[in-house]
Amino acid sequence: MLGMRLLKVDTLSYGAALRRFLSHPVWDGDPSFSTLIRAFGDSAIGYGGGLSKAFAELGYEVMHVVSNFQSLQVRWAEENGVEYSEGGWESEILAQQVDTFKPDVVLFQGMPVTPRDFKQRFPSTLITAFSGYPLPPDCLPGAEFVFCCAVNIADYYRKMGLAACLTHHSFDDSILAQVSPQEGPRDLDFTFLGSSGFNLGMASSGRYWMLFEMLRKTRLEAWLDETFGTSEDIAGDEGLFCFDSAYATLLQAQGHSLDALHQTVMDDCSMIMRSQRNERLSPSAPLRLHRAMNRLRAVSADPLPLLPLRVLFPGRCHGPHYGLDMFRTLAQSNIIFNRHTNFGIEKHAVGNMRLFEATGMGACLLTDMGTNLPGLFELDYEAVAYSSEEECLEKVGYLLNHPEKAREIGEAGRRRVMRDHTCLCRATEMDGVIRKRLAKRRAV
Repeated sequence: MLGMRLLKVDTLSYGAALRRFLSHPVWDGDPSFSTLIRAFGDSAIGYGGGLSKAFAELGYEVMHVVSNFQSLQVRWAEENGVEYSEGGWESEILAQQVDTFKPDVVLFQGMPVTPRDFKQRFPSTLITAFSGYPLPPDCLPGAEFVFCCAVNIADYYRKMGLAACLTHHSFDDSILAQVSPQEGPRDLDFTFLGSSGFNLGMASSGRYWMLFEMLRKTRLEAWLDETFGTSEDIAGDEGLFCFDSAYATLLQAQGHSLDALHQTVMDDCSMIMRSQRNERLSPSAPLRLHRAMNRLRAVSADPLPLLPLRVLFPGRCHGPHYGLDMFRTLAQSNIIFNRHTNFGIEKHAVGNMRLFEATGMGACLLTDMGTNLPGLFELDYEAVAYSSEEECLEKVGYLLNHPEKAREIGEAGRRRVMRDHTCLCRATEMDGVIRKRLAKRRAV
């Protein structure tokens, strides 16, 4: 079955990153859809174009789309004379892309994933998905198979009756043609990039509070994605946040009661934030907010996050970096902090994208311990792991005092990624699974 066709469908939740791409020079003039999607893949936003390129290298004919990026999808529809409704453009254009391209395989990545009627509309096409987080079963109604970045996620889907296998995330080494890891001493000592866990519910509260403690007790610098109810960045470039009663709504939406303690803390924070609505926080405000937060932690180890970290630590927490900007910051960092979500903590199998992005750029990865981590990296030689806040503080202290050791670990981690964890390595694994699934179909 040489020359199979694969449609790679991404759905991205990075609204700010998608909007920024609209100012990319590639939009000058009247570019074609193929020009735009190639530039989007090269921008490394979200999942980037690494897997698409890797499958093409394996001999697949690949079409890459971002189903919820309206400007890109509408460009394809216009070029192909496809009509669509204002309210249903996403599913209607995607269905036409499947009908036109006629892929053997559709691979969804992101959430929500598979449209409900795809299995019925395209019965000859193998519908698959790559999942980095356990989604409700109704998000995958048409998927026959799910690739999962951690074993606990694969177990979750199997219990839901879906076929699933472990397939870790990977590093897109084509990025190195645009961003080179910084040689020698690096400009940034200790950094974190990504979602802080604010407004993502209890599943991400552990990450939020670990970051809170690292910011309090170390010189960590962070570039954070912190949203509140929409895709908009709530803290803004000036580190401001209008609190009001939004936290009460969030708390109740997560199934928690607004008890006297939460009400008192919320009122305290709201008063501080309202007084600072149109100006930067006063020097004493973050300390007062820290004290309010600690009153919650006195009764619960990881309560629902109350405020964006960019409000609490405005001097060292910045707006989010996406795509190549993120990789440039990783390339300048000596030590990268990482913390997974709380899901599956009983097994704590790790596998988020940052494991491979940080090491791929030659940074020393400091990550939470997982049962499977020694199979991905040799500990204390290719990556460093911690099992508690105390151990994390001890190890980051050692690495900050021995930057040359951090550089050695970062370089060893980079070599391991280039050997075992590139997009081509993963595409090769996935190709084997896809061919077995298709052979099983033909045998029925």
